[in-house]
Amino acid sequence: MCKESEKIIVLCYTEYGDNMTKKDAKWIRQNRDTIFFVLAGFVLFILLLVLYFTNLYQSLDSSMASFVLTIRSPFLTTILLLISNLIGTYFLAISLFLIILLLKFRHRLSELPAIIVSLVAVNGFGFSLKTFFHRMRPVFDLVTETGYSFPSMHTYNGVMIYGILILILKRYYPSSWYRNGAIVLFVILMFLTGFSRIYLSVHYTSDVLTGFALGLISLGVLSYFMKKR
Repeated sequence: MCKESEKIIVLCYTEYGDNMTKKDAKWIRQNRDTIFFVLAGFVLFILLLVLYFTNLYQSLDSSMASFVLTIRSPFLTTILLLISNLIGTYFLAISLFLIILLLKFRHRLSELPAIIVSLVAVNGFGFSLKTFFHRMRPVFDLVTETGYSFPSMHTYNGVMIYGILILILKRYYPSSWYRNGAIVLFVILMFLTGFSRIYLSVHYTSDVLTGFALGLISLGVLSYFMKKR
């Protein structure tokens, strides 16, 4: 009698464990974008905290500032200035229009409120951090910027906007050379936006990396609330 009971318990536990494993695997598969973005953002954020508490961030900032001075050229300045200026009021409006079109073509306009709320929240949170830390900008000589330096809102918004476009294309559009090409282009623009802020001497490297970390975490949270394919 005891042996029979033990068998039933073992069978029930095994079946329960298998079901939980399948559910866990399914959840991970469905939320792999969220997991990737959030983990990447947190890893970068932890790295930044280590740099901050060991005072190594100042060495990083000064080293990158010295490096960009060695690669400056009129051509590169023109290109990176253009990329930096993409993240502005007009570009945000154009990007939102493009996001609406991409969602409409796939009958996914129900995602729009979450996207708009996330963009508003990101900017509100980012500018609150600027006000709280009130870190002065580097001494710049290529362009004129106002406001505080930390974190880089161009980078933060760039990660969010290009990331949203990538999520929409990846989730709702079939794989093709032009879809994949657009995703690669958005990834490149995402990184070049951050680098342009360092190159133009309007942000420290730590400002930009913090913008990346916050952007990745925010994008991961948004991706969780966007419906899967």
